[in-house]
Amino acid sequence: MNESNEVKLHFLDYWRVIKLRFGLILLVFFLVMVTAGVIVKFLPKEYLSTATMEVKQDNSGPIQSPWGGGGGHNFDPQFVETQFQILKKTEILYEVIDRLKLTEDYSSTGGRLPLAAAYAKLRNSMDLKEVRNTSLLDIGVYDTDAQRAANIANMIAVVYQQKRRDELQRTIDSGLDQLKDQVEKQQKVVEQTAGESMKIRARDGIIDPDPDKENSQVGTRDGNVAFNQQQLQEQQVRVVELERQLEMIQNLNADNLMNALPTLNIQDPTISKTLPAFQDTLAMEAWLTNSGIGENHPRMKSLKAQKKTYSMILADQLGSVRKVQVNKLNLEKDKLKSLETRMEESRKAEIEEKTKIAEYIDAKNKYIQARRISEQLETNFTAEKVKRHIESEPARIWQRAEKSDFPDKPHSLFLMAVAALIGGGSGILLAFFIEYLDTSVKTIDDIERYLQIPVLAVIPKDV
Repeated sequence: MNESNEVKLHFLDYWRVIKLRFGLILLVFFLVMVTAGVIVKFLPKEYLSTATMEVKQDNSGPIQSPWGGGGGHNFDPQFVETQFQILKKTEILYEVIDRLKLTEDYSSTGGRLPLAAAYAKLRNSMDLKEVRNTSLLDIGVYDTDAQRAANIANMIAVVYQQKRRDELQRTIDSGLDQLKDQVEKQQKVVEQTAGESMKIRARDGIIDPDPDKENSQVGTRDGNVAFNQQQLQEQQVRVVELERQLEMIQNLNADNLMNALPTLNIQDPTISKTLPAFQDTLAMEAWLTNSGIGENHPRMKSLKAQKKTYSMILADQLGSVRKVQVNKLNLEKDKLKSLETRMEESRKAEIEEKTKIAEYIDAKNKYIQARRISEQLETNFTAEKVKRHIESEPARIWQRAEKSDFPDKPHSLFLMAVAALIGGGSGILLAFFIEYLDTSVKTIDDIERYLQIPVLAVIPKDV
């Protein structure tokens, strides 16, 4: 309870001080407001004019590699921020000052303002902003003259745009000069390599149907080697097949061999004619036996005689087939050896010929490579010349600054609001400071606190 009373008394003390010295607070507030109003009244009025420009990063690159790779630059995330700093540099602002004669406009009647001072004043009057998520820049300029503010903002945009164009043009011109030098040097290399290739071809009597073509056939043996190689491979396959057939024929008996001949793709007219008759005899013999006819029956004896005759014919013919296959295999092997010998001779001749024309092929490849580079350089040079005549826009002005009808500075309402806060706060602080310096007794609490005795009664004043 005592703490609550003490807080209440303190609050009443504060209110008493404010109420007692309200006139002082009001006076301080009034003086601050009047002073602020006078200052705001006499502050120079500044007008804001803004020009909007789109800035583009140059990714074209004037020089390309001989194989067509672009010489452009990668995207720079700090590109726009870099342009902010460039717009504030002397390279841009000195020319703006010179074109608009700002040193004279900024100068007072006392004398001409130095260029560095005019540059500092112009730079401080600039307000650059980036339009979020775009490549647009707002170039704002504050000035006491509304028309001059618009002229300066527009001139900064124009000078920057021209500087970017000139820089891009210088880069393209420099690249063209470099490309031109490379084209001339490469043409000399082409002439030199072509002469060396022609000299070697004439000296060694080399036949080349198309000296300017990379894959032309030089010499006459490459085709023979390929043809001989193909024949050799086919003959090797044929010999392997015959060896497999002969091996199967040697391992089969007469009965199995007769059945396997069609599978082995061996055609013998005698066997083809005799084998069905032999098989019919076997079938008839089996049928007579199943019918109960004995071995001594005349028909059975006749069949056995036929069977024996057919067996002898087939056995003799199968032997002939084996001999024919052996002779055929030997013949094919002899042919294979002949092809291998011919192939070996072709390879030796090919090695000799390739050794002979190796120098020419190397010189020809150097000539073709040099000519290819020269053609690519000439193509790039032509493309770059066309590019030089195409108007480029590294910076484009989308909105020109216009004369403002109303000043943007000073912000009167904001300044007066701040002055009101300062005046009220200063008056209250001054009131409490004076109260702090006043040591007179004003309340019962002061008496009890200073004298350490209770108050028994109070005599009213002006009752």
